[in-house]
Amino acid sequence: MSFGLLPKNGENMKSKISKHVLIILLTMITIVLLLAACAKDDVIIEEKIPIVSDDSSETYPMTIVDKFGDSVVIEKAPNTLISLSPEITEIIFALNAGELMIGRSSYCDNPIETKDIQDFGTLFDLNVESIVEANPDVLFLSSMASEDLASNLKNQGITVVILDKDSTLEGTYAYYQTVGQVINRNDEAKALEEKVGAQIEAVKLAVAGLTPPTVYYVVHAAEGVDTTATGDTFIHDMITLAGGDNVAKDGTDWMYSLEKIIEKNPDLMLCSQYWDTKASIVKLEGYKELDAIKEDRLYEVDENMIVRQGPRIGDAIEVMARLFHPEAF
Repeated sequence: MSFGLLPKNGENMKSKISKHVLIILLTMITIVLLLAACAKDDVIIEEKIPIVSDDSSETYPMTIVDKFGDSVVIEKAPNTLISLSPEITEIIFALNAGELMIGRSSYCDNPIETKDIQDFGTLFDLNVESIVEANPDVLFLSSMASEDLASNLKNQGITVVILDKDSTLEGTYAYYQTVGQVINRNDEAKALEEKVGAQIEAVKLAVAGLTPPTVYYVVHAAEGVDTTATGDTFIHDMITLAGGDNVAKDGTDWMYSLEKIIEKNPDLMLCSQYWDTKASIVKLEGYKELDAIKEDRLYEVDENMIVRQGPRIGDAIEVMARLFHPEAF
């Protein structure tokens, strides 16, 4: 997950235009852009930053800036990809580019077609030698990968793209756009953004005017360790768009405290449907005294749909909204 680091295309302007004419042209362009901006309707998330050009045929070579501030040159439209990021893998398939995939991580399990793609392991047991041997045109790394791993792969001649845009939901759209640029699927990226945006807008309309329940999303709960979707995370945005009031919005960096959870006593809670998470939470000291636990309002959800900033976030927000406001659906 995270998620600036916006890819930039090299634009070589061979200028024989005089300085005076250039200033006039820039002024005209600025006016047009301002008029266009004023004419726009409100969007789902404000101050959206487009990073894909209006031209659907991307120009190569292109340069993007990765999570670590390094410039990465994509020489040509890739024919082979390895993705070690579950969310990027889902996006690649959603952009109708699954046929380019020659490798994945063990956690890249959606869509079902991924099972037929070679598994190169996880960040903890990655088969670097095999990746180098496979020599993909582009390798997408998980945002949680270390700079040492990225440098190791780059030093062995692999074109590595590692992005980090998880502070807001807007970062998800940036993922669509950046991946679309890199793999020459700009039109598909725009279409995916529009589709997800329409899903979210429909949810917003359905819950508009309803009283938001207070919500706590359990990322991890154990004695002395409580992590959640704090106010600086994209999942906080999702809870808000679904018509909920995130009790951990005052927290940062995914960390919270049991004392605050008890104090705020949320109306309902969400947790993963995997790993017997619910069964362990209801037994924890402090948690088991919460009204949401005692009154069976701890709901299990598919965390992969939520924590992956991929093409299913519109579905995830609707799932949340149906739990928060069943009367609206």
